[in-house]
Amino acid sequence: MDDLLRFLRRLGHEADAVAEGVVEVGPGGGTVDPGSVFALAVSLQLRVWNLVNETDARVVEVTEPLEP
Repeated sequence: MDDLLRFLRRLGHEADAVAEGVVEVGPGGGTVDPGSVFALAVSLQLRVWNLVNETDARVVEVTEPLEP
């Protein structure tokens, strides 16, 4: 996961590990519309990550807080 965080941060994203196997990526506060240019860009960048690293990272919409 450290490599994925480093990859996303080098692309200029704010990225933090928030749970086991879960990374939060954001443009800097607030929520992100799943159909936004930002979400689509991250999705494409993760496709490149997956091809190079043979992984299954993906963008998911979070509807509830991960922590109580």
